[in-house]
This record gives sequence, C-alpha cells and structure tokens, in this order.
Amino acid sequence: MNRIILRFLIPYLVVLAIPIILGGVIFAQSIRMSVQEVTSANLKLLDQSMRIIEGRLSEMKMISHQIVSNSKIVHFQQMYDPFYGSNVNRILETRSELRSYPLNSDFLFTYFVLYKNSDLILSGESTYTSKAFYEDVMSFHNIPYQKWYDQMLGKYHQSVFFPAQEATYLGKSYSFVTFAQSLGYPGFSQGVVIGVIDNRKIEEFLKEFDFSQGGWAYIADDKGNIISSYNSGSPKGVKMQNISLQGLRGISEERIDSKRMMVTHTTSRTNGWSYVVAQPSDIVLGKVNYIRKWTGYVTAVILLLGILFAYLLAYKSSRPIKALIGTIQRLDFEIRPKDVFKLIQAAFIQLARKNDELKDAVNTQLPILRSVYLSRLFQGELRHESEMDMLFSEKNLVITGNIFTVGLIQIEEQSDASPSLAPPKANFSRAKVQKTLEDLIASNGFVHAISEKRIAVLFVLPEASPPIIAERITALIEDMKAEMGKSLKCSSYWGIGGSYTRLIDVTRSNEEAKFALQHATFSKERRAAWYGEHPQDSNMHFYPGDWEVRLIHVTQSGSADDARRILDQIYLANFVDRQLSQVMLRVLYYDMLGTVAKLSETDLLAESGVRQQWVSLLDSGPPESYDDYEKMYGVLRELFIDLCLFVDQRKKSRNNTLKQDILSYVDKHYNQPDMCLNMVADAFEMSEMYVSQFFKEQSGSNFSDYLEDKRMEETRKLLAGTALSINDIAAQTGYASFNTFCRAFKRIHGLSATSYRKTVKDTIVPH
Repeated sequence: MNRIILRFLIPYLVVLAIPIILGGVIFAQSIRMSVQEVTSANLKLLDQSMRIIEGRLSEMKMISHQIVSNSKIVHFQQMYDPFYGSNVNRILETRSELRSYPLNSDFLFTYFVLYKNSDLILSGESTYTSKAFYEDVMSFHNIPYQKWYDQMLGKYHQSVFFPAQEATYLGKSYSFVTFAQSLGYPGFSQGVVIGVIDNRKIEEFLKEFDFSQGGWAYIADDKGNIISSYNSGSPKGVKMQNISLQGLRGISEERIDSKRMMVTHTTSRTNGWSYVVAQPSDIVLGKVNYIRKWTGYVTAVILLLGILFAYLLAYKSSRPIKALIGTIQRLDFEIRPKDVFKLIQAAFIQLARKNDELKDAVNTQLPILRSVYLSRLFQGELRHESEMDMLFSEKNLVITGNIFTVGLIQIEEQSDASPSLAPPKANFSRAKVQKTLEDLIASNGFVHAISEKRIAVLFVLPEASPPIIAERITALIEDMKAEMGKSLKCSSYWGIGGSYTRLIDVTRSNEEAKFALQHATFSKERRAAWYGEHPQDSNMHFYPGDWEVRLIHVTQSGSADDARRILDQIYLANFVDRQLSQVMLRVLYYDMLGTVAKLSETDLLAESGVRQQWVSLLDSGPPESYDDYEKMYGVLRELFIDLCLFVDQRKKSRNNTLKQDILSYVDKHYNQPDMCLNMVADAFEMSEMYVSQFFKEQSGSNFSDYLEDKRMEETRKLLAGTALSINDIAAQTGYASFNTFCRAFKRIHGLSATSYRKTVKDTIVPH
C-alpha cells in the first residue's frame, strides 16, 4: 500500500518542483515589476507636484493678465507728476482698482505695480517711490536698487519668472520667486506688474520626497535657470545642472559623489520647465528590498508547507483508494498488486455501464415530468415567459411554431347493438390513445392526459392567418379521430380554444376549450366545437384567480397598457361573450372591488388619492340594472388605470428629480479636471454603471458627451468675451492637459481655438 501513497506523492512533488525551478525567473520578474511600481509612484508624485505648482503659478499669471487689461491701471503709466493737482485722485483710483484683485491663496505673497514715468510703486494698500519701497519695504540681498530697477524696467517682460532670491520684507527674511508682466506691449511699456511668490511654499512640494539620507530637488525654466531648489547635503547649484536628462520624463540611476542616486525628472508640456529630484537609491528602493527579503522567507515557508501538504494529500487520497480496493477484492477479480489501478479501471467501466442503465431509467420517467409541466402550463401556474422557455428546454420539449391553441378531447368507447361485437376492454386505454395522438401530431404540438377519458392537445403551428390555422388544426383533428375510431375503437368529442402567440396565454385557451367541450358533449356533436361558435354560459362570470394576480402585479408596476389589455379581455368575456344574470354581475362587481381592497394593503390607494372613490363605490351598494353594472365596470377600469398612471408618474417624477440633480452637479463641477462618471456616482452613492445607463436614458446622450459639450460651451464664451490665453481657458474649463483641450476643440469645431477667437472677433461689427 505504500506504493499507492508514492504514486500520489510523486505528482504533487513534480508540481512543487515547477515553482522551484521557475522561482528564480518569477522572483526576478516580480522584483523588476516592484522596481517599476516604486519608480512609477515616484514619478507620479513628481507629476502631481508639477501640476499643483503650475496651477498656482497660473493664478499669478491670471491676476497679472487681468491687471494689464485694466485701462485705469495701464493709463497711469503715462503719469509724470502724480502729486500735482487732481493727479492724487488718480493714485487713489489706481490703488482702488488694484484692490479688486484679491489674493486667493497664500502661495502668492504679494503683488504691486512699478511705474517708470512717475517712479511710483502702487499696491492696493500703499504708495511708494521705487527707491523708498526698495529700501524700506522689500529688497533682495546682494542686488543693488539700480540693478533691480533696471532688471524690472529695462526690457519688456511677458510672464517672466525670476529665480528665487534671498530678500527682506518689512524687516523679515524671506526667499522670493519674482514674477514680472510688463504693461502695454513691446517697445512701449512704462510699467510692470510684479508678483512675489514665497519660495517656501514651492519647497513644501519638493519636500514631499524622502531626503532623510541626502538628495536634492530643483525646478528649472526652459532656459535652464533654476527657479527654485531644495538641498539636503549637496552643494547648491553644482551637481543639479550636470545631469543628462533623457526625454520629457523618466527615471535614471546615476553615480553622484560616489553615491548611487535615483534621479526622477519630468518636463512641463505647458511651459517647458523641468522638475528634477535626486534621492539615494536605497531610499527609493527601500520597499523593493523589503519585498525581496520577505519574498525569500515566504517562498521558503511555502515550499516546506507545500511538501508537508503534498504528503498529507497523498495520504488522504490513498485512503479511499485503499477502501475501494478492499471493496473490489470482494468481487470476482484476480488481484495482483502491480495491477491495482487496472483493477480500478475495470471497476469504473462497470460503474459507467450501470450509470447508462440509470440514465435510461430516468428517460423512462421523462414523460411523467413532461406531464407535470404541461399540467402546470394548462392550469396557469407558470406566469413568466422566461420560466416557460427554461422548463421547455429542461424537459426536451421543442417548440417549432409560435401559434398556440389548446384542444380538449372527451373519449368514449364505441357501442354496437350486438354485445358480441363489442370491442375487448384491452383495446381502450389512456396510454394507447395518448401514444396514438403523439404519433399523429408529431412536431405540431404536445399531448397531455388529464384523466382516464380526457386528454389535452397543445397545437403549436407556424404563424399564419386564422383561417389557415383553423384549417390545419381541423385536418389534424380529423386524422386523429379517424385513427382513434379505426385502431382503438373509440369515439371522441372535441373542444378547441382560441389561438394565441404567447405561451402565457395557453391557460386562457385551455379555459375556452373547456367551454367549447362542454357544449360539444351537451349537444352530442361529433365534430370539433370551436370556442366562439356557441353562446357563452350566463351562469358563471369570467374572473379566474390567476387573472386577478396578473392584474394586481401590472397595477403595482405601473403598466397601464397591460392593465387595459387584461381589463378589456375581462369585459369581453363577461359583457360581450356572456349574458350574465344580475347575481353573477354582482359577484363579478364585488370580486373586482375585492381586488382593489388587496391593493390597499400596499398603501397604494392612500398615496394615489383614489381611496375615497373606492370607499364611495362600496358605500353606494350594487348597481340596479345591466347598464349600471356596465357603467360601474367602466368606473372600476378607470380606477385601475389611474392607479397605474399614478405609479408610472411617481417613477418618472423621481427619475426627473435625480436627473436635474445630476445635471446641476455636472454644471457646477465641470471645471474640475477630475470630473468624471465615477465622481458623480460617488457623489450620489450609486454604481457607475447605473449612473451611466440612467443618464443615457434620461438625457438622450452619453455622460462624456454632455460633459464635453458643457466645457466647450463655456470655452466659446471665454474665447469671445475675454482676453484670457488659450492655456488659461483650458485650465478654467476643466482640462488638465493643454494638448487634450486643443485636440477636443478642433475635433468639435473644425478649427483651432485661436482661429475661432479670431473669427468671432472679425465678425463683430464696430459701432
């Protein structure tokens, strides 16, 4: 028996050997992927810092553009003697204009305007001469006043950032990055807007990286000038500029001062600025080294546990084999240890043979299962098309047509005048009749025995006109009657119900066939009796329990069309096809009022406001004449329809409210770059898939199309009504990437944003 354990253990060990052999490759691959993940996270962090810094810098640009577009601020640069006469009022007016541009964040420290002709510096709160301002308010270390003055006014500046410099502001030391935007245009500028950015705010983003063991970071403009930097143990401005950066963004490992450093860099597509971070490789790959160590430990433990588990599985697997062999030994097999598994194979062959015999036995019971299903179908116990299709498939019942008609057969033995000529009892049996009918109907339907002398036939025929359907069914019935009289010596009465296109209506056809068969047996007509050929029984009203359940369900679901169809069919069955007595009309009337009462259990009557109408019908008592009953049925019909419309309107109202809330949310947050379907789903606590489908159904357009249209609508307004740059407009309308904005605008409008602005301005007729 130890050989059996070994036979099971060897495959498990082989399986364990595969990860051992491939472990080195898998381990190296996982380390490589870990390195990529860590470095990618580092690069994403740098990209995030770049986007935030660019966003803050764009605020400075936006404020400066607004200032240079202010006519009062620009005209002041022509002022030569600001303190003469009413010119003092011009100073106050200009300062008032400057106060209208507030500082929205602590990133921008302050801003002011330097005028050349008047030699004044104006801010929203103060007025200084340029020299007094430089000496008393703000000055840069190691930069004389004249040099700074010439630097600001010596040439035209178009959104220029100057590298961070140590400075003193109101007696306190700072490090400032200066921004300059000249007034006017090149060749004619007598002033400059100067923005001052606290360099410490920029350094806070650079300090997001781990410099605990050294390293540095810097931001350089497109000309290579270092705008801001942060150093930890490296000489300032030396090593940072001697690195070869490949591509617009990436990560490389370089040796700096005999130390391996991981250099991460990215370049802005907006202004060409470079963002560079250098960290010790051990810091960046610390997590990778941690993973490498623990992966080795875990792998070793898993292998040891795997070997132990393999042995346990082999032992456990061998136990039923041992028991199986013990069972087989009691059979008439020649047992030899080396042929143990061949013996098991022979036993399973015998088991498979027994299984086939069992399947044959099950197949013999299949007609019983089919009979149960057909019985449920005729009695209306199946209420959903999907359930019917599934059961048809399970019972191997193949539907070859889409017109369904029920026929009921009442079988009687033939009787002769001479008793000696009477057929033997053995010739007449339900099984023989059913088998004969099944052979004759073939693929045109199904046969179901209801009782010893009553059989139901479900005719299934291809779609055709009613006369052709009736002709085909009649031909099949005549063949069946002839064969039953010839071979089985029995006669029959036939009742045929109406023809329908849905399986769910088979129960209705069955009820109609019962009515037709009742008239056939009563009148002793041997020909097939069709529903509709005879007057309806006036002693019974038509309102089956399953019809009541269907009416309740469609009312609660708000399906007015389905409710109308059911109510119209009930009306036809009771007021057109039948001539009901006053008693039966009263029973029908109160049965339907009872159906309304069942709806009251769901609070639907109270919410819809028709409870009072229902109570009024109860209090008024039964109608007095046939016409009154017909009118009251119309009232009940409208009551059910009103309930359906109320449910449907309530659904639409809720959907419309949700739609407006979603549209309002999108209209409010469209300018956020991270605005997306997932953001809306989170805000309304719904699944992303549901919001997508709901938005499409309610608005008629995809969410992404609506968001893009909204952004483009605002873009057109800004292009036509403001002097903002295309880049600023892209940022204000929710585009994180300038290139993405340009591609989207050209795809929708057929021309670039710049061309669109020029076209719009050219079409404006001057007054």
